Amino acid sequence: MKDDRLHIDRIKRAIEKIGSYLKGKKADDLDSEPVLYDAVLMELLLIGEEANRISDDYCVAHPEIPWQKMIGLRNRITHDYFRIDPKIVWETCSTDIVLLKEQFKDLG
Repeated sequence: MKDDRLHIDRIKRAIEKIGSYLKGKKADDLDSEPVLYDAVLMELLLIGEEANRISDDYCVAHPEIPWQKMIGLRNRITHDYFRIDPKIVWETCSTDIVLLKEQFKDLG
């Protein structure tokens, strides 16, 4: 359980970083600012990596969290980096990450 809290805290930090990176930005900025794009992808990758380290018991206790989707996105970023569409990244961050932030608010 102690390790789960560490991973949850890391996920929360990554979510916060994505929010700060994208504050005041628009979808086209991910295409025109490669450092921004890389930073956002890195945080998404970290979210998936930390989700993969959460214990099975914790995942079962919190089925509302899309653990497998988070891990799946991490795998996609890692293995298919150059074929990821920045517009999909924007959609993910502006919808799914916002929802994830709410879902993680009370976890710890």
